[in-house]
Amino acid sequence: MNPKNIRLAGEVSIYAFAATVPLTIAGANISWGLLAACLLALALTRSKEGIQWSARSSALEKPLLFFLAVSVLTSALGTDPAHSFKYTNQDIHKIWLYYLFMIGLGSFQAPRWKNWLMAAFSVSAAIGIYQSLPTLFNDTPHWERVRAHAFVHAVTFGDQMAIALIGGIAMLLSPDPTNDRKKYWLTVAFSILVGTALFLSHTRAAILSAIAGISVILLILPKLRKWVLIAIPLSLLSIAGLEVVLPMRAVIAPVIEAIRTGNTDSRQLVRIHLWDGAIKMAKANPITGVGHNNFRSEFPRYVDVRKTIDGNVQTFGTAHNLYFHHLAERGLIGLAAVLWLLATLLLQAWRISRDKPTATNLWALGTITAFLLQNLTEVALQVEILWMLVFFIWIAARTEYNNSRRVT
Repeated sequence: MNPKNIRLAGEVSIYAFAATVPLTIAGANISWGLLAACLLALALTRSKEGIQWSARSSALEKPLLFFLAVSVLTSALGTDPAHSFKYTNQDIHKIWLYYLFMIGLGSFQAPRWKNWLMAAFSVSAAIGIYQSLPTLFNDTPHWERVRAHAFVHAVTFGDQMAIALIGGIAMLLSPDPTNDRKKYWLTVAFSILVGTALFLSHTRAAILSAIAGISVILLILPKLRKWVLIAIPLSLLSIAGLEVVLPMRAVIAPVIEAIRTGNTDSRQLVRIHLWDGAIKMAKANPITGVGHNNFRSEFPRYVDVRKTIDGNVQTFGTAHNLYFHHLAERGLIGLAAVLWLLATLLLQAWRISRDKPTATNLWALGTITAFLLQNLTEVALQVEILWMLVFFIWIAARTEYNNSRRVT
């Protein structure tokens, strides 16, 4: 086996992952499988320029290992250990892909990964717009209007498009010197495309997360810091726009009604009951929770599902809030584990962006900021096609930063 050919295949596998992760989980899995095969093949050649094992280390390693240890412990002490352990592979998968991408990106040169990722985002955004836009301008009743979603759930799609928009803005605002006007205008067009798809997903949390991610990027760049002030009115305007476009998903009126009457039966406020159930679970099992993936089966013990969510408990396998969800399923130590993990992602992205505000570093910082907000209304850390994307961008930024320090 020729090491040069193996390295080329490794580079292609990274590009393949970037080109598939916004579109298909199967394609992404095949791509990282190819990357693993390339690393194994390179190890067998015993090339002088072999695998960069040292690339595996970062500040994220210990939080991830602790996260897995807590997962095992809380599953063993939960209400149904046999059921919980069937899903432990989900957390092992996070560790595995962390090491795979850290070592893979450290061993193979793949400088054009952003181009492939942006191309995939563009395809996904175009499909989503095609699905949704016609229903806004024909006779379709507002309750039948289609939310842009491409090949995933509309909420996941919105989260993806938020990350894509942050990436486009990061490239436009980055102080990286460039005179390529064609690339600049392509990035502008990309940002408009994914921003339109984001709005048409009608996902409020995703839109707000994009605004938050872009705001953090502005904070990093001293000359642009004053523009952060527009974040609040822009957020309010976005929410108001969604209330008009899709009245059936309006949240402002139900909130006002709930405050006035105390009635929280509106479907748009169902998360209140999910969060209430999660808190009650945590109070009953404060240290280790009810165990991984036991939220669905335990929820009816704490909340009357017949009155609150029409008895449709099978629809809700999570608390629709990562922090409440981990508090319920893994207790205080689980909450500590996920907070350590996310805080490390954010602080490391902030640190390298402050040191070198490149487009990649700013994208990683904005992405992690958005991801933290997305998890306020979803359990995005358990959505594989989403957390793989987030980890990949963070690891790519970390790898490029380490490489730049070695060069200088």
